[in-house]
Amino acid sequence: NRRAERAITELLIIGMAKAAVYTPIDKGLLINSSFREVRVVGGKTIGIAGYTQNYAQALHDREGWQPKRPGTPGKRRGGYNPNAGPKFLERGFEETQSLQNATFRRIMRT
Repeated sequence: NRRAERAITELLIIGMAKAAVYTPIDKGLLINSSFREVRVVGGKTIGIAGYTQNYAQALHDREGWQPKRPGTPGKRRGGYNPNAGPKFLERGFEETQSLQNATFRRIMRT
C-alpha cells in the first residue's frame, strides 16, 4: 500500500530529524552517514533507520559518555554538539512518538 510506505517514510524522517539533535558531531562522519529505508516484506511495510559508520552502534550503546568540548586534550578538531549522548537514535524516535502516531493516523485516513 502506497499510503503505508509514505507513512513509514514520514515517521523515519521525523525520528531521524530529532535523533540528529542528539547525534555526536566531530567531523560530521556519523551524522552524514544516516540512512532510512522502507521495504515491503511479505505484505508488511517495514522502516529501517540508522547510521552506516561502523562505530555507530558501539557509540550509541555505550553508557555514560559525553561529547568532548573543542580544545579538550585528545579531541580532534571538528564540530561539537553539547546535546549529544548515548542512545541518540532511540531518543530521537521515543521523543517524537506522539507526532509519529498523529502523522501515521493522518496519512492512513486520507
